[in-house]
Amino acid sequence: MDRNLFDKFAAGGKELTAAIRGLTHDELLATPGPGEWSIQQLVVHLGDSDAIAIDRMKRIIAEDHPTLHYADESAYGVV
Repeated sequence: MDRNLFDKFAAGGKELTAAIRGLTHDELLATPGPGEWSIQQLVVHLGDSDAIAIDRMKRIIAEDHPTLHYADESAYGVV
């Protein structure tokens, strides 16, 4: 396993924070077009995705036959 991948993942939060620092509320909510996600929606989605991935990793480590739950991002309300 490439340790560099872990380091990149660990640095992702700081890089994301730096990328959006200083954006206005309107900039965070703006979408590039109809049906597209805003920056805020993308950031929230990343947090949700990480939580789901962490749950799956824990199940894989702890259980013999883990149930890996599916998450449908379209089921969540728009921010």
